[in-house]
Amino acid sequence: MLRRPKFLSGLATLALLLPLLAACGGDATPTPRPAATATTVLAAMTPTTMMAVMTPTTMMAAMTDTPMMAKPTDTAMMAMATPTAMMMATAMTGTMTGTMTGTMMTPMMPGMGTMTSTGTMTTAAAAPTEIAPNSTFTGSVGAFRWRQAEDAPNLDPALIQDSVSINFGQNLFDGLMEFDPATLSPKPSIAETYTVNADATVYTFKLRKDVKFTDGTPITAKDFVYSWNRLLANPAAPYSFVFDDIKGASEVVASAASTDTTKTKLTAAEGIKAIDDYTLEVTLKQASAYFIPQTALWSYWVVNQKVVGSNPLSSDWAQKAETMKGSGSGAYTVKEWVRNDHMVLEANDAYWNTPKASVKEIDILIIADGSTAQLRYENKQLDSSEIYVADYNRLKNDPTMSKELKEVPQASTMWLGFNALTGAFAQSGGAKALKLRQAVAQAMDREDLIDKALDGVGAPAYTLVPQGVPGFKDYQAYKLDLPAAKKALADAGYSDASSLKLTYYTRDREDQRKVGEVIQAQLKQNLGINVEVKAVPWSTFLIERQNHKYDFFYGRWGQDYPDPQDWLYALKYSTISQNNEGWANKQFDSMVDQANKLADPAKVAERMKLYNDAEKLMLDDAAIVPLYQTSLDFLIKPGWSGWGYNSQFAYPFRFLSKQ
Repeated sequence: MLRRPKFLSGLATLALLLPLLAACGGDATPTPRPAATATTVLAAMTPTTMMAVMTPTTMMAAMTDTPMMAKPTDTAMMAMATPTAMMMATAMTGTMTGTMTGTMMTPMMPGMGTMTSTGTMTTAAAAPTEIAPNSTFTGSVGAFRWRQAEDAPNLDPALIQDSVSINFGQNLFDGLMEFDPATLSPKPSIAETYTVNADATVYTFKLRKDVKFTDGTPITAKDFVYSWNRLLANPAAPYSFVFDDIKGASEVVASAASTDTTKTKLTAAEGIKAIDDYTLEVTLKQASAYFIPQTALWSYWVVNQKVVGSNPLSSDWAQKAETMKGSGSGAYTVKEWVRNDHMVLEANDAYWNTPKASVKEIDILIIADGSTAQLRYENKQLDSSEIYVADYNRLKNDPTMSKELKEVPQASTMWLGFNALTGAFAQSGGAKALKLRQAVAQAMDREDLIDKALDGVGAPAYTLVPQGVPGFKDYQAYKLDLPAAKKALADAGYSDASSLKLTYYTRDREDQRKVGEVIQAQLKQNLGINVEVKAVPWSTFLIERQNHKYDFFYGRWGQDYPDPQDWLYALKYSTISQNNEGWANKQFDSMVDQANKLADPAKVAERMKLYNDAEKLMLDDAAIVPLYQTSLDFLIKPGWSGWGYNSQFAYPFRFLSKQ
């Protein structure tokens, strides 16, 4: 029988956002929970999990600025985050209240078996029996050997936008703030303290005086001014929008993108100032409910100007181990990097923060094939790997392997994207293009897709903001409805579906190739549409999708911080680079703008309603077709502790220890 994820059950509102500590030493399997209403507080205890659901009117317990150490126990906590407007209430005093949450942008879930021409699914029930040729690199004795399916496209914080790069980069760089991996609350990192003025528009950060880049260069406020402005002035920076609330930031971004050669380029935002070597002042255009969590993101990491070189827009230094030396201040440095094969991280013994790295070497092995990775893990050639999904039931029932298997819920959504600028789905196509988008949406059988492509690991999604996330509101614009789908296709002008040929572009990874095959089969069977599936290498796919090269494509987002602004502004606002569909609607933009300005905690309900209404407008227009949410399943060998995944990212390796 195909399994259903334990972290979502029907319409139950479950905790996706606070991390489930899933490291060796603790059984962290989530269990189903009853639905929560807007006015109830539920708490449930099992031997392995605890979940606390907070309502929009309930304040989280205040977190101090003292770094928290996470250690695996037999009880893992899960809690539903509340709207981050609650953080704003205490941000004005410089303390951090609320529970910061998030999720990895791209959880790995490799290998699902083979789709036959008849549409049936065959899965690998037995253990893998041979290692496919891949790499001669096997790692070092005593090192932690961690498998990843893909290499990092880029490790320049100005250009990072994917979870692979984030998970690598968080070990190499630091920012003002960081997310506590156990609670996902933002806490001071290089910033020792911060204060906020009366109207919450001026933040003053006092920096630690003992922090250095790994080449020994002291880090000052000027390094942050340089790093942030460097990102804003780079037209290729995909995450410049997280600086939009800073005074003058948008003007620098617009200047960088402008082709007007008669105007001098702006290179510095007026709202970013170094008052002295260890005081950084940031002025916002308006109060923000989410600014402090944003400063914990990778885009705010500090880089060494001496390493970047004379051209601030260059990222050549971030492509090789030898040119990255001294670039960051992290707990590790890149000792060796063979592209698409492996990376070796070496502990920085002079690291300034706690905990310091106790594991001196991390070996990251890039193994694309899930069955190969699974065999290497079972042959004790890897210490941790996301699982080969077709093996889940075998591993779950194995008395030894089941103890090494961990499951972590993810606050992420996968969807079908339509190019709104050109092609058959474009908004310029008017009513007929809308009908075509609706036809595809109503032809999608989410349950069938999850069963066949993901071995039951997932839950159907109908909204962009996923269930369990602040601001989620259940809404189903287009459910599976084949008569309606066929009528919509005919109304779109395709009474003969054979005249319509689509190409679906996806990332070149086992799970997404399989998802593509099921989408292909469903559209052929349900509507008679011929779809070609093209899998593209991740680094290429990211760039081409963002440049609107694809008409029909894979979309996925993992939360950066627990606020619907991170979903609706970041992904669907008309001028944001992460709006890969290019979809634009003035009414949508206006509602999101209004919501973004409501930083007052007393207006949280009004703020959430504006986001909900904006999302409904977008979904009704079939700008995207949400398909599913997932969990992340991985294996870790006995003897390793303090490390795992939460709903946003992998733990930094400085928390890892060998028992």
